[in-house]
Amino acid sequence: MDTFERLVAEAWTRQFQGWDFEFLNGRYVEGRTSWNYERLLGLRLAGAGTYLDLGTGGGELLSSMASLPRRTVATEGYRPNLQVALRRLNRRGVDVVFSFSDDNAATGMQRGVLPFRDATIDLVSSRHEAFVAKETARVLRPGGAFVTQQVGPGNDEELALLLGEREDERGRWDLAEAVRQVRGAGLRVTESGEEKVRSSFLDIGALAYYLKAVGPLEFDAASLAKLERPLREADSKIRTVGSFDVTASRFYLVAEKQGEDPSQH
Repeated sequence: MDTFERLVAEAWTRQFQGWDFEFLNGRYVEGRTSWNYERLLGLRLAGAGTYLDLGTGGGELLSSMASLPRRTVATEGYRPNLQVALRRLNRRGVDVVFSFSDDNAATGMQRGVLPFRDATIDLVSSRHEAFVAKETARVLRPGGAFVTQQVGPGNDEELALLLGEREDERGRWDLAEAVRQVRGAGLRVTESGEEKVRSSFLDIGALAYYLKAVGPLEFDAASLAKLERPLREADSKIRTVGSFDVTASRFYLVAEKQGEDPSQH
């Protein structure tokens, strides 16, 4: 294994664009849940004429799909990612628009309006992206479906401990709360699940790159500004036991809007 300094320097200088984690291939082993998000989505894409993907990142998932509904649109709320998604998805005939909402765990009234007309979309998806349940229900056609996978409580708790952070004090966000919000918007939950799985970083460069990519979303800026000591601690563990393991917390749900199935037309 290369030196600590070389591995971390490589991670810091490697550009992170869109939501592309190719740099981690062979260096990070992601735990697998009992469900497969792409399969859940694929089962419903076949019968959809209109499809909306919320928070598409750089369009990585959509661009990997063999076929998409005739009318597919996506939203992205981070402007650097928006440009990446536009370049990647416009070739597939997918329109990408700038739109985002408050975190689902936010206290008070959650903001976020989707720039689409009422009852015009057969399928809405959201992978690790905030959504306003009432807006999702509003744009869905009767019989349409919503598929989402979210990051649950206690995610990356080992990294939080490594960085010296206290337990996340934001509002509650777990499967029960997601179900409450979705049902409150008038949708019927047909399928759901919640699990914690183990993921492993095999070298300190992979961990440094991961923190560079998702750290600003998960951790306090003050913690991220003082990374050398925790990274050296993690590096020592990797060199001793072979990996630095973390908890990945995930949940998903599938919900439907009551009414006639639009695929029957």
